[in-house]
Amino acid sequence: MTAFELEIKHLLFTAMLFNIPEGLKRLSYSLTETSISVLAVFDAEPLAFQKDCIYSIIGELNGHLITELQETIEFKVEDSVDNEINLEHLLFARYDAERYCTAAGV
Repeated sequence: MTAFELEIKHLLFTAMLFNIPEGLKRLSYSLTETSISVLAVFDAEPLAFQKDCIYSIIGELNGHLITELQETIEFKVEDSVDNEINLEHLLFARYDAERYCTAAGV
């Protein structure tokens, strides 16, 4: 991992503080030198304020950079536990106890 990639990851983790909305299952991203693609996976169709939290994360990231990254933000709904969608770098994953209890027969 390059110094640039480490800096971006650190800035993203910091920007995520107080910006994780209810219903977010996973947040992942892929990065080039000039752009970032973000995938936010929710358990139901996200409301405007939930999307705003994700936009805030990327806004805070770009606010720390001299040259802004071109951004692509995609929102998906994942209702199946067997259908996990992620980009290259996983930033956040919610623990889903129900998934494991059901599999264990609890």
